[in-house]
Amino acid sequence: PLRLKHGAGSVAYERAAADPSADDYHYFRGGDFDNEAKYSSVSERYKRFNESEGNSPTDDINPESYPTAATNYPDVEDINRDNTLSESERYFQYKIVLDPNKMKVGENYITDVFEATVGKLPNSETDRQTFWYQFKIPVHNPDKVIGNISDFRSIRFMRVFMRGFERPIIARFATFELVRGEWRRYDQALPAPGEYILGDDGSETNFTVSTVSIEENGARVPIKYVTPPGIDRESTMGTTANYQLNEQSLELKVSNLLDGDARGVFKTTDFDFRQYKRIKMYVHAEKMKAEENLEYGDLTAFIRVGSDFTNNYYEYEVPLEFTRWKETSPDSIWPETNNFDINLDELVNVKHNRNIAMRQPGSDLALNKPYVEYIGNRKVTILGSPSISDLKGILLGVRNPKRRNNLADDGNPQSAIVWFDELRLTDFNDRNGWAATGRIEANLADLGRVTISGSHSSAGFASLDTKISQIPLEATTNFMIATDLDLGKFAGEKAAIRVPMHYDYAIQEISPEYNPLDPDIELKDDLDSYENKAKRDSLKALVVDHTTNQNINFMNVRKDRVDTKKKPQVYDIENFDVSFAYSKFRHRNIDFEYDNQDQYRGGFGYNFNPKPTNYQPFNKVKALAKSPHLALFKDFNFYILPKVLSFRTDMDRNIRKVLYRDKSLGDIIIKPTIDRQWNWNRIYDFKYDLSKSLSVEFNAGANAYIQEPVIYPDKDTQEWEEYKRDVWNEISTFGTMNRYNQSFKVTYNVPLKKIPMLDWLSMAVSYQALYNWAGSATSTRKRFGNSIENSNQKQLNGNVDFQNLYNKLPYLKKLNQSASRRAPSPSDRIRGGGPKPPDQAKDTTKTTINYVKVVGDGFLKILTSVKKASVTYSQANGILLPGFMYEPDILGVNLNSSAPTMGFVFGDQSDIRYEAARNGWLSTDSAFNSVYMTKATESLSYKVNTDFFGALRIDIDGDRIYAENYQSYYRVDDVTKVFTEFTPMNRGNFNISYLAINTSFNKSNGEIVSQVFQNFLSTRQSVADKLAHDNPEWMKTQEYYYDTVAKQDFPLGYSSNSQTVLYYSFLAAYTGKSESKINTATTFPSFPLPNWRLTFNGLTKIKAVGKLFRSVNITHGYRSMLSLASWATNVNYDASNLGKRLENSPNYVPEYDFGIVSISEQYSPLIGVDV
Repeated sequence: PLRLKHGAGSVAYERAAADPSADDYHYFRGGDFDNEAKYSSVSERYKRFNESEGNSPTDDINPESYPTAATNYPDVEDINRDNTLSESERYFQYKIVLDPNKMKVGENYITDVFEATVGKLPNSETDRQTFWYQFKIPVHNPDKVIGNISDFRSIRFMRVFMRGFERPIIARFATFELVRGEWRRYDQALPAPGEYILGDDGSETNFTVSTVSIEENGARVPIKYVTPPGIDRESTMGTTANYQLNEQSLELKVSNLLDGDARGVFKTTDFDFRQYKRIKMYVHAEKMKAEENLEYGDLTAFIRVGSDFTNNYYEYEVPLEFTRWKETSPDSIWPETNNFDINLDELVNVKHNRNIAMRQPGSDLALNKPYVEYIGNRKVTILGSPSISDLKGILLGVRNPKRRNNLADDGNPQSAIVWFDELRLTDFNDRNGWAATGRIEANLADLGRVTISGSHSSAGFASLDTKISQIPLEATTNFMIATDLDLGKFAGEKAAIRVPMHYDYAIQEISPEYNPLDPDIELKDDLDSYENKAKRDSLKALVVDHTTNQNINFMNVRKDRVDTKKKPQVYDIENFDVSFAYSKFRHRNIDFEYDNQDQYRGGFGYNFNPKPTNYQPFNKVKALAKSPHLALFKDFNFYILPKVLSFRTDMDRNIRKVLYRDKSLGDIIIKPTIDRQWNWNRIYDFKYDLSKSLSVEFNAGANAYIQEPVIYPDKDTQEWEEYKRDVWNEISTFGTMNRYNQSFKVTYNVPLKKIPMLDWLSMAVSYQALYNWAGSATSTRKRFGNSIENSNQKQLNGNVDFQNLYNKLPYLKKLNQSASRRAPSPSDRIRGGGPKPPDQAKDTTKTTINYVKVVGDGFLKILTSVKKASVTYSQANGILLPGFMYEPDILGVNLNSSAPTMGFVFGDQSDIRYEAARNGWLSTDSAFNSVYMTKATESLSYKVNTDFFGALRIDIDGDRIYAENYQSYYRVDDVTKVFTEFTPMNRGNFNISYLAINTSFNKSNGEIVSQVFQNFLSTRQSVADKLAHDNPEWMKTQEYYYDTVAKQDFPLGYSSNSQTVLYYSFLAAYTGKSESKINTATTFPSFPLPNWRLTFNGLTKIKAVGKLFRSVNITHGYRSMLSLASWATNVNYDASNLGKRLENSPNYVPEYDFGIVSISEQYSPLIGVDV
């Protein structure tokens, strides 16, 4: 159509074809603009500056000699750059009519007009007046809603567009911003009680909320904004000057407010007003239009506070006096008659009067009916049960009072502008409080003591630094009496009976200053309002927090042993002890009618701890005493009696009864709740020394609970006898087992000291077995069973005393003794350092030095420098088996089924899953899905101590720890209905002391990559060749392939990024060894390499140094560790097929997958000097 209308060669057609979207960019400067008179206008030059196509030309396509880009961002269709494709139109639209006839304050969202003189223009003889209009558009009142949008939670853009203009105009924006306020429009209805015209719902009322401030509205017309009388603007200190902050007020603008209707704003809060006396606020009111005539009281301002604004609130209403236009005096703009000055006590008294009147016979007052009182010309309304102790919201509003019998009220709609400013709390509650405390303690000779104490703290008592909101509003009284007595004193000292008794009785009473049922009315005032004493006492018992606590116990009642020389017997009464304790707790307050708790604890113990006689049958055989080589037979010994035999049982029964107060006035029936716990613990301990070198320890502990019937009957009913019978039946079966654990340990010190040729060696061997049974929840125990776990630890400790070995040679013994005599002790040195001077005169006799002996002795000292060595080796293993269906009886074994075997409870690591499944010991529930787990840890450590000439000590040590965890799911297969193992997995950790000192100080080649890392990369090919030639599967093919990463030929199966190749290359490179010396036959090195610590203190043997310093120690330490953290077995590995490769992988499947492989080094220190 365009071509037909204008022609193919027309200017319009050519422009449309070149720029169909009319969005070609052009800089406001340009050679083409300079040559045409059309572009002499500023608006023409800037007309295409905001277009998007080509708005960021590069230097290569820029025709001008200066930059012409409008932005550095590339051209995109995303106008608001929110990276979101908006496929539908969804927005709120607000309309402003820019008509000169409608640019008035109070209309068209205009809140203020500022007139400015800009001076003469070049083509004018007079000064030009410019008007700046302040628009405040309420976002919650859009003129139009486009699309499916309902709220403001996802607003991504704001756009301004103009339309409908007949000629070009220029509009300037000073600011364009969102203004946030704490006050929000209250959209619910606020009509006064009375009759209204049907259909007159207030929809014609216009209500806007905004702010006015001294900075923006100081020249406002018709009434400028000024600060209220007595209010000074706050200042803030800047770096160069002080600045006054902007002072502003909340503005409510309402037009066509119907008779009896109101509009308001609210804010949520959480505040307690009880520590203040007054609420104050300034209010200004003015008419909206010049032709209006508003009289005093035509509109009122009100404040509503409470837990809500409809059912529980206080309302305080003030008639408004309107300020005449063009008033400038602050006292006239903010008239005193409009001010809110609310006495909070008067506000509460109105509610208190309402409550008293409600209790009068025949009263028609109710909580859901508004109650009104007048304080002067101020109207106070109460509805529901509000409280100034816990305010959740504040509402400020303007009301057109409902016309009733007031002839001066015309009943017409009204319009006005109202300002609220400086809503504040004043006059702190400065009442004081007091507190006292006292304590009496009396000693009753050796019988015991009695303590009596008490304290009282009144409401309002607090420390000087306590915040107003933290001052206590209750009086607290405490009283306690406690005594500790030894009642066994009455039996006499010879009886040696000990009956320690403790008794205490404590009372705490917390009396609130305010009635908790009406938290802003003082309790004493509320009590005084009741004429009936019974009601006063009932209310006081209801609101006072009362707690009593009473305890009595007899702990460890026993008979002490009098004749200590008499041999203890297994049946002695002194072996027994008993304990009993009772606690009684009683509590009531506003929430609990009662909270009662009784706790009973009792215990019985037996402890036989004899001093068993050690028997040595061959000790007096003279033939064995003649030779030290027969000491092993001569010192043979044994014990008959055990070392410890003890048993203890404890019961702990706790009964708690709670009844919550009924606050629903009978709508909800509340019954007491009872919580009962009855635990039973049993502990066994047995220690037996078979001989001086062989000992056995066994201890076990059982935790059970008495399962009581669900219903707890009253004691005077038949059900009580049935309840007792059920409980005793449960006790007779030792309760329901909850947890059982036992420990068995055997320690044997090998008597190498008894063998003369081996007395320089010592060795200890120990075996410890642990067993744990854990019960599951009672509700699921029959389905999923319980968990059993065992573990054992075998440990060998060996020590070598080389000094004793050397001393077996007389000459070495003499040499060591002479060295010990010559070494000065620390006490032989004086404070300033160096040896003490001898008291006797110097020996001037010239001695002859035997240099051969000196050299020989020195050589022998070097050979005998190793003094001590020790080694520790241990193995720890464990099994966790879930789903075990039986409970333990004796020694952790169930007597009926012999499960889980005596070997398992004493640490045997045989896999009993299959036997357990065959014998029906495990859960067969289809929902059972717990993990079976085995654990194994192997550790080896050694230490070697050396000493060279008493001046250089070298301590050498090494460690190796290998840990492995195996887990799987062993349960019944849903298809085959037989026990099957699912998803087995091995995981573990490995640490071993290592030696990487060869590469510690390698210098970098000046590049980012170190030389050691370069060696690591270059070693991969030779390591891969070594691994390949060691693998018989690869030797069958001897196939190479070109590795694109390393750009070299590698054996197929061992690429440059193979985990196996990288691991051994890493070890070779960072230990400084050739790949031929790296043991590739094992993943985990077997022997820990030595680490060391050196200490040299021989400098003080130099006289010059010894005179200055008492000691000089030079130290050096080195530690290195190879760690394989979080390794796991590879599920694809096949030990029978070492040449297995996964699809599209050039690598053989490794046996293990490594998480992290690291070598750490630490010099602690590299060189240290301690003087």
